[in-house]
Amino acid sequence: MDDEVSYEPKKIIVAVVREWYKASQVDDTKSPKIQLLLAWEPPELRQFKLNVDGSRRCASSFIGAGGVIRNSLGDWVSGFHVNLCKGQIMEAEVRGLFFDLQLAIAKVIRRLTMEMDAAMIVLLVGSPPSQ
Repeated sequence: MDDEVSYEPKKIIVAVVREWYKASQVDDTKSPKIQLLLAWEPPELRQFKLNVDGSRRCASSFIGAGGVIRNSLGDWVSGFHVNLCKGQIMEAEVRGLFFDLQLAIAKVIRRLTMEMDAAMIVLLVGSPPSQ
């Protein structure tokens, strides 16, 4: 009976591994893969674009971030990469944005467009403050 609770470590481990294995199987019949071709688009004339991304290694929980600022011609203006010890992916994304904004401030860049793939952070940054 699968609903029965077991207190035997071996049975618990085997059950968890089976559950993980089932969950990690990809069923190609469910949804066809769609190829998307993405390309960087420059900002408007005399503006700059900041691109930032965070990353996390699942096995070790080490996080890092990197970013770049380019002008409207696509020329590299400034950039960074940083290892951030251990943490969560949202922390890597937020800290990456922080480092990239520090670069923009140091370069006295005022007309700036930001791009990142962390939707929650984009929503938080783009939202007006609560009153």
